[in-house]
Amino acid sequence: MRGCGVGRGAGGGDAGAGGQRLFERYGVWAAGEEPSAEERVLAAARALASQWEFEIIERTDPSG
Repeated sequence: MRGCGVGRGAGGGDAGAGGQRLFERYGVWAAGEEPSAEERVLAAARALASQWEFEIIERTDPSG
């Protein structure tokens, strides 16, 4: 992975399950595929706003 020396066998031992997950997450991050903090905050805000809007509509007309 880009010559960083990180991965299976780095340091002479097996990475184990936790180490493998970290290695995979690093690969996603290094490839630029993980959303930025701003994107995660915006996604959470959209989800909360949708939930809030649904609750308002439900309170206005519970049968509908």
